[in-house]
Amino acid sequence: MTLENSAVKKTFEKGKLYENGKINVAVLEGNYYEMGRQYGELLKDEIMEFYKIAIESKIINTNSSIIGQLKGFILQMAWSGYPQRQKEIFRGMSQTSGLSVDQLVLLDQNVVITHILMASSGMPQVLDACSFIAAWADYTKDGKVICGRNLDWLPALKDYARFLTVIVFNPTDGSNSVATIIYAGMVGVVSGINDKGLFIETNDGTATMGNVAYGNRAACSVEMLNFLLDADTMDCLDTMINSTRSNCPIIVNAADANISYSYESAPHDTRKRSANPYGLLASTNQYLLPSWGTIPMPDPALSLERYNNLMVLGNEYKGTIDIEVMKKIMDASLFEEDGSLGKGATVLYRHIKGNFKYPTVHQIIASPADKKIWVKVPEYSDWTLVDLEVLFSKS
Repeated sequence: MTLENSAVKKTFEKGKLYENGKINVAVLEGNYYEMGRQYGELLKDEIMEFYKIAIESKIINTNSSIIGQLKGFILQMAWSGYPQRQKEIFRGMSQTSGLSVDQLVLLDQNVVITHILMASSGMPQVLDACSFIAAWADYTKDGKVICGRNLDWLPALKDYARFLTVIVFNPTDGSNSVATIIYAGMVGVVSGINDKGLFIETNDGTATMGNVAYGNRAACSVEMLNFLLDADTMDCLDTMINSTRSNCPIIVNAADANISYSYESAPHDTRKRSANPYGLLASTNQYLLPSWGTIPMPDPALSLERYNNLMVLGNEYKGTIDIEVMKKIMDASLFEEDGSLGKGATVLYRHIKGNFKYPTVHQIIASPADKKIWVKVPEYSDWTLVDLEVLFSKS
């Protein structure tokens, strides 16, 4: 996306909504309440429809016996964990979106709610199957970082494809500009990048640490947005990650223009894993540092298989990796058409078989050096460029 080739779909106050292929891009500016108002108005229809599908249909209507108790827990837990600036975003959104603050918080926390429901129903402890790869130094053509991430989750997210949105926050309080790739109405960051060229994304870590969560800590997605709003260097981001106790087992993968790290973050400790070999880092859903004292175990999401495939592909393309090559790596499939193991990490819906229930619902490639991202929803939209350099505020 460049401003020249994207149509302005809608404007409201200082906010603009661009139509970039099949991906909406909302650019917001002002204080947090003002940006919330812009968010709610620009994406009103999408937010309302997403709420009806993700919350009313898939959660409330199918869990009537416990939804009252669950809603009370989520609203109390989540709201107490949001910093004031994020609360202001919700308050602004409630003025224009047609949803109340409580409804918006439930929408923002729909992943947490689903995790709780899956755990209570006896589902396997592996809840997500995301993958990440970063290449730099001798592995890329120009030595700069190029990274890719797959968000693999439940097949139901196929219904959400049209709601995937790039939200650009341009706050006027001195904080960094931040772009998050998320579903309409959500605020927290699962994948995002700021105007200092810091990219972060999170993978589920329950395959190693189990499905445990703390209700008296801010949700991981809330903290990720804080990190991007406040961190201006990789050293600063490193300090913030190490100063924060996660509310559940996750893996935070971070990159700037020159290097990438994987933070294996359990609720009781966080440990940083560096690239080995230097210049190539992959991360899936297993903690890999020997210091944990755990042995990576087989899991239904084939975490180690995805990790090994990404490392093999990274080494196969060593010295040649640019955006087009990274697209090839990210497009490589975990399964062949006959069901046998493939050479990549991406799972198409038609390949879901047996106990494997985690299709790739969307993908991102990031070039932190020039603040560009490419977004793809397999079987819905092809790789779509979003040039954030022109969308981040210059003030």
